[in-house]
This record gives sequence, C-alpha cells and structure tokens, in this order.
Amino acid sequence: MTFRVSILANDKISNEMNELENQTEGNNPSENQGQGTKSDRRQEKRAMREAARNSAQRKAGGKRAALWIIVAAIIVAGLVVGLRGDKNTDSNGGDGVVISVAETDHVSGPSNAAVTLVEFADFQCPACGAYSPLVKQLKEQFPDDLRVVFKHFPLTQIHPNALPAGIATEAAGRQEKFWEMHDLLFERQQEWSGALNALDIFKAYAEEIELDTEQFESDMQDRELRKIVVAGVGEGSSLGVRGTPTFFVNGVQIQNPQSVDAFAQIIQSAIAVTEEVAE
Repeated sequence: MTFRVSILANDKISNEMNELENQTEGNNPSENQGQGTKSDRRQEKRAMREAARNSAQRKAGGKRAALWIIVAAIIVAGLVVGLRGDKNTDSNGGDGVVISVAETDHVSGPSNAAVTLVEFADFQCPACGAYSPLVKQLKEQFPDDLRVVFKHFPLTQIHPNALPAGIATEAAGRQEKFWEMHDLLFERQQEWSGALNALDIFKAYAEEIELDTEQFESDMQDRELRKIVVAGVGEGSSLGVRGTPTFFVNGVQIQNPQSVDAFAQIIQSAIAVTEEVAE
C-alpha cells in the first residue's frame, strides 16, 4: 500500500517538473535575469518536491491508520461474539466448555437457572473453606438465576483427610443430606483437617445432622462412593483444573474473585448475557 502511494507521488512530481521546464523554453532573459530565474526555479522545484513528498506521506499514513481502525474493530467484534456466543448444552448458558452434570453430582438451585456455577473443591483445602460462605451467599442472592454444581477434587497428596471427607458427604447424600454435611465440614474444617481420628469426627457430624449412623458407617465403606469422589479428579483434570477451588461460570473458567461483591458481579454479568442471547 505504501509503495503504490510513493509511485503516484513520484509521477506527480515528474509531471510537474516537465510542465515547469516547458514553461521556461523560448524565453530570452538577460544574463542576470536568467541566473535569477534559474535560481528561483530550482528553489520552486525543491519546494514542490517537498510538498509532494509530504502529501504522499500524509496519504499513506492516513490509509495505514484507517487499516488499523478496521482491524481493531474486527478484534473487538470477535471478543463480543465470543462472550455472547451460542449457548452450550447441559451446564453451560454461555460460550465455554461443556461440563456435564451427572446423576452423581450434587446440585443446588433451579434446573432452568440462567447461570450454572460449577465448583471443583477439596474439603480439606483452606481456600475452599474460605469460599464456601461466599458461594452460600450467592445462592441466597440469586435464588432463581443461579444453579450450583459441586464436584470433588481431593488433593490427596497434601490433604490426606480430603478423600474420606468427600466420601462422608456422599454417604450423607444417600440420606438426602449432602449439603448439610458439606456445610458442616467446611465450617469446622480446623477440627478434623489434621486429626488422626477424622472418621470418628465425621460420625459425630452424622449424628448432629440426624443421619442413621449405622447406615452412614456402612456407606463410608462402600467403594462406589470412593469411585464417585475420585472420578471428580479425572474430570477436573481433563478440564484443566490444577488446584482448588476452581470455578466455572456457564462453562467458562474464571479467576477466583476476592470478595462476594466481585463474585456477584460476575454472576450478574453472566445472567445479562444469557438473557440477551435468549432474546
């Protein structure tokens, strides 16, 4: 593009120079006048060359600026389309990966909610314990628009009690009290996190939330519940989960917000995008 502008500018300069030379042919000025005229013409030619060169540069610069404006507009449009893309099925209400909600997953909130928040968590993880009340506040703040899906991701190499804690919630879930055990484990994390008798503590929690403790103890030994907890690690790893807690909002992994207000703003924005796409 710049090369072509330069050629046009050079052609214009050559034409203007030829016209000037044609105008000077046939004149018979005196010697002093001829010298003065030639000097003036040389200065005029230089001035015209400089003006033509500046004009060409301005035209080329303007075309480059216009090109960058077009490119920037295309990039912005692409980002908007990405954020407001077609809804994925299942747990996604926006543009992102498809995260299936299995029968073994635990869900809180309406099935037709505008936003699905998927959390991969480890019950012994301190950060997960810190985020638990935030997620609870979000459920209260968006009762009709938010669905929360919990998925296990025990980091057994650094949290030896995470796996049995996960199994304890699944055992409670068999008596329809997964969320009660979920909340209790996070609220009292420091009581059992480093304990050598964590199973006894979990049994005491089972009594507190009025479970059938004999069934609870029996279910704690069920290898099927262990498989459910461990399966979450495989699923999370396939989605790029490397630590806990990890959150996905409508299939899009987010950076963990630093406050409930920041988290609520993300949820509110996702609701707005979902409603706009649905229109």
